[in-house]
Amino acid sequence: MHVLAKSSLYSRLSYYVFFLSALVSFHPSTYRPIPDKPWMLGWGPCFLVGGALPFGACYAELFFVLSSLWTDSYYYLFGFLFLALLLLALTCALVAVLLTYLLLCAEDPRWGWRSFGCAAATGAYVLAYSAVFFSRLEANQTVRFVCARSNGSN
Repeated sequence: MHVLAKSSLYSRLSYYVFFLSALVSFHPSTYRPIPDKPWMLGWGPCFLVGGALPFGACYAELFFVLSSLWTDSYYYLFGFLFLALLLLALTCALVAVLLTYLLLCAEDPRWGWRSFGCAAATGAYVLAYSAVFFSRLEANQTVRFVCARSNGSN
């Protein structure tokens, strides 16, 4: 009985040692190089297309939000802002998931940062559109400065 227990213990121990050594052993000569990505999965095209898609989805809502904000008509501001935020968040998430899938298929080791940056590039589009919208307002800098001083704000 004692010999059977020892052999069972040794067989289990040898199995675990063999199993763990197979998991831990590395063979650097068997690694294959990372394949080249297509040009469309580079940083520039990903940010241009990935930022433009969510921005295009909320462009009309953003126009109404900025128009009501700068023309003092606050009636629909928060409703449109909430809809634009939901639409923007949904399309950013979908574009990030799609880009993550494409980058994983291309075996890119930096897929996480690129998919995050692609969705975050929408903020640059919104900032640029807000600056263009603000510059196209009919009031110029002098009129805004005089109006701000006449209302009592310092």
